[in-house]
Amino acid sequence: MLPALQKELVKISAGEFSPYYIVHGDDDYLISAALNQLMDAFLPHSDRDFGFAIYDCDLAAEQEIVEALQSVPLLPVHKVVVLKNFPFFRSKTRSGNPAKKFWEYWETDKEKAAQEFCSLLAGAGYSAEVMMSEGWRKIEAREWSKILGEDVGNSQEILVKIAEIVTAAGFQLPKSGGVTSGRIHGWETPSPPHRSVIFVTNDWDKNNKLFLKISANAAVFAFEKPKTATQQKTSMQEVVRELLAEAQKKIPSNTLEAIAEKVGFESSEVISAVNKLITFVGDRETITTSDVESVIGRTKKEAIFELSSALSKRNVTRALSQLGELLERGEHQQTILAVITREVRMLLHAKLFAASGKISPLGKGCSYQDFVQKHFASIKALSQETAEDLLGGHPYVSYLAFQNSHFFPMEVLVKSLHELSAMDITFKSSPRNPRLQLEHFIVGFCSS
Repeated sequence: MLPALQKELVKISAGEFSPYYIVHGDDDYLISAALNQLMDAFLPHSDRDFGFAIYDCDLAAEQEIVEALQSVPLLPVHKVVVLKNFPFFRSKTRSGNPAKKFWEYWETDKEKAAQEFCSLLAGAGYSAEVMMSEGWRKIEAREWSKILGEDVGNSQEILVKIAEIVTAAGFQLPKSGGVTSGRIHGWETPSPPHRSVIFVTNDWDKNNKLFLKISANAAVFAFEKPKTATQQKTSMQEVVRELLAEAQKKIPSNTLEAIAEKVGFESSEVISAVNKLITFVGDRETITTSDVESVIGRTKKEAIFELSSALSKRNVTRALSQLGELLERGEHQQTILAVITREVRMLLHAKLFAASGKISPLGKGCSYQDFVQKHFASIKALSQETAEDLLGGHPYVSYLAFQNSHFFPMEVLVKSLHELSAMDITFKSSPRNPRLQLEHFIVGFCSS
């Protein structure tokens, strides 16, 4: 838990309320957990019928929110209004791809994807009723470009298909709603003493005028996913230690590493795994590596190996499945890109070695035993002469590279390395969705 959040929870329990609370970031799981902790500190569940009002600004009727902000509670309780997906902290020109969140949710949570799609429509002046009728069919390509903030060109048919899928899925979305006019951010400042407002958003601009104005009188909590592998590991360790302290459990460092190997660094995955382990050990104080092996499934390394294997065998379905699993476990896109790049390099090196004439021909039917006995020594020596000793490690890895290199023409492997190099630059300099880029490469590579 953030020290600032812990401090604020103590103040709320003592009856000291801030007029505003801002919970923001891109870690949806931790944002949700923080919101629940704030609500528990304000009021027990039994009193929330009278003192709480919770709205999703993408879906709720705007007038209803305005009335909730202006009304005075009938009972002598401190009123709390929660505004999820608050839209007015965003930059006027939403940087990057405004549809990025939609595509991310589309892979993991169809309901959130539907809500985000309706939010994009609302931002363009359409109500959610468009999704519940045939009205969206009349939206032209230039209008789609305005909604999504990019030139969709000939992609209109794809976008229309997305709208069909969202509608056909039967989500129970309001027929009208979404805060679009800006009326609700004209309330009085400071907030009246009987009311606190909790803003929840993962789309904000720190230089937004309203954000600056509200945050000056607010308790602000940021929950952002760590960007580097070191930050991911540190964050994961903090989450685990906090959970174990609450449960009065202990964990050795090697067991902590075993958990990371199994589930990665995604907050939701880590918390789920640790809670399972706490339940599994019962009254026992220390969680061991053996407990991890008993409770948690296969390792992250196994998923990485499966991805590499699927790519080299041109199994697009399997490769996409493994990519999704790694991303859901919190594996960083740069790490996955490095794994894919290494696999393509190994295939290219095997292709070049075979064509060099410096090793005897293997033949497609070469067994692993023959490979080790007749070829690996010369391959290892040749590999050590190169800048990257990719094929001189474990003989089985080298054997697979030579066997699978037959599936790929030389020009495809060279072109693929150029594409991966360009993707590495794009990851660091562009707002384009990394998952979509990786998926696009995998489909093209396996189909080449």
